Amino acid sequence: MKKMHAVITKLLYKVRYGLKQVKHTANKLDVYKTFHFIKNISFQEKVGFNNQTKRGSKSKLTINWVIPNIGLGGGGHLNIFRFIRYFQSQGHINRIYIIGDYEAFEDASILDFINTHYFKIGNVECYRGSLGLKYSDVTFATSWQTAYYVYYDDNTLLKAYFVQDYEPSFYPMSSEYVFAEMTYGFGFYHVCASSWLGKKVIKGGKGTHYALGVDLNEYKILPEIRKNDNQVFVYLRSNTPRRATEIILLALTQLKEINHKVEIVFAGEKELAYDIPFSFKNLGICSLSELPKIYNESCVALVGSLTNYSLLPQEIMACGCLVVDLMLENNISVHKKGTVVLAGPSPYDIAKKVDYYLTNKTDRNALIHNALEHVRTLQWQGILQGVEADLLKEFNNS
Repeated sequence: MKKMHAVITKLLYKVRYGLKQVKHTANKLDVYKTFHFIKNISFQEKVGFNNQTKRGSKSKLTINWVIPNIGLGGGGHLNIFRFIRYFQSQGHINRIYIIGDYEAFEDASILDFINTHYFKIGNVECYRGSLGLKYSDVTFATSWQTAYYVYYDDNTLLKAYFVQDYEPSFYPMSSEYVFAEMTYGFGFYHVCASSWLGKKVIKGGKGTHYALGVDLNEYKILPEIRKNDNQVFVYLRSNTPRRATEIILLALTQLKEINHKVEIVFAGEKELAYDIPFSFKNLGICSLSELPKIYNESCVALVGSLTNYSLLPQEIMACGCLVVDLMLENNISVHKKGTVVLAGPSPYDIAKKVDYYLTNKTDRNALIHNALEHVRTLQWQGILQGVEADLLKEFNNS
């Protein structure tokens, strides 16, 4: 029983990502410290997001970004930094405030970490903690936990919410589910990373949505790379339940029984959490520069999206590899018909679909051609310009 209790305690810490770990005594969690930021908020009262100070008309904004702690290989952080880099390049002033377990950083080292492990974002001020946020035109929350910090900030003219997934679904029906869902009623201006997400989150409020894009300078066909007609690339994140690791592994087990020639290549995590009964190659957490080569080598890529889709499908499409994702409403509504294969969500259906397109090159190539045409409409520059225009319109018209 003691071992089971320790495992459960560890899992509770795990799901509360981005928060400073709370020391506990005799294996007891301190709920008051864990959720210290949830206070003085009424479930019945919809909070206005506007500071009533007259904003005037501005073309250049000062923007605070309150973000969870940074790690390696985070697609969510990558997208946040992409937007910060763009806004910075357009003359807006940006500041980053990290909340959570940030002891590994000094203020001065945060920007170096981002520049080294993600990309250069410009001369951006970076700080640990959210106390004493400097005055800004706009302050962005970027996760449900950070939304509470922004809720309490009175030193800004417009509170906004950079929403990349429907975060209540990261949890079972629980206190965390309620706390996450509650943030969508704070009255912030929402910037949502898909039409599906926008419909779930914005509802009667204010906001905009955009399609996830692709950098065609980085992700493209590499003529020197030879395509392996038997290779299936698989994105695994077993510590991220919404990536459907168990469904994917069961599908791959059946695929190997159907097609003995198939070669499985994993990426996404250094050490796999499950015993896998078939041969495979694990590339671990890959750098951004390694990914285009892997996608070009692969014939089919299997990604699992149980909530909002990720950056991967568009980047994989741009490299001439066929994407297979799950047949769920979140994916049906965001992917253009005839550009990806939606299968399952039963493992057997996924295995059959992957095998079909591995062995039917003509049909596979037709979908790849459609996908290559489609990603040309998803270049980041136009997407970023659209979000910037919507944000300026909201700031200046309110």
